[in-house]
Amino acid sequence: MHSRSVLFHVDPDKVQTIKDWPVPRTQEELHSFLGLTGYVQRFCPEYASLTASMFALLKEKNKRNAKIHFSDEQLKNFKELKRRLCNPPVLHLSDFRRLMHLRTDARRFAVGGILFQDVDGVERPIAYTSRKMKSAELNYPTQQQGLLAIVHPLAAFRIYCLDKPPIIETDHKSLEGLFTSQFFNATPNIYSLFQADYAIRITDRAGNDLSSTVAITVEGGLTREYTSIGK
Repeated sequence: MHSRSVLFHVDPDKVQTIKDWPVPRTQEELHSFLGLTGYVQRFCPEYASLTASMFALLKEKNKRNAKIHFSDEQLKNFKELKRRLCNPPVLHLSDFRRLMHLRTDARRFAVGGILFQDVDGVERPIAYTSRKMKSAELNYPTQQQGLLAIVHPLAAFRIYCLDKPPIIETDHKSLEGLFTSQFFNATPNIYSLFQADYAIRITDRAGNDLSSTVAITVEGGLTREYTSIGK
């Protein structure tokens, strides 16, 4: 199968602006910086993780011109965010004739994923997504956070995922015991999302030492395969 790849790049003017941006000294300056980077977050893996501590500074009830002081962690994240956005990955236009892959992750206080396609053994990233966990979600057991890490990217990339089921790659330990009545009773919002689009049927199928598969049957006869990657 041959296809012509269409590439997406960050606007060079935005890259230069981000590169030249000094360490914010007020809430207003930080708000402007995060607003700018938010426009190009689809190019940045782990955007939510890197910006969470900075967004926390905006929640303090101060005037917009109030002085702020970065902690060592915030300064480190600020510099890393600038580094990534000044050297962003090239994103590709999706080829709907090919299989989609969705690699998900939940860590610390954020969930996210990367949508990509494998073309002749080369991963072509299509988009990144991430978000900070809500207060209640931070208290989820590891397994529930693992499912949340699947749900958020599926919702974000819904237009790509409904027509042709993607292969979802995630930590296999996070999948163990996820789809139980007790879990869905405890997390009705997640259940309602799945219930809306999926007729859920779980089967475990033995894989090699590094992987196993959980299959979810989608309405219309399609099957989404959740391939778990062993640690």
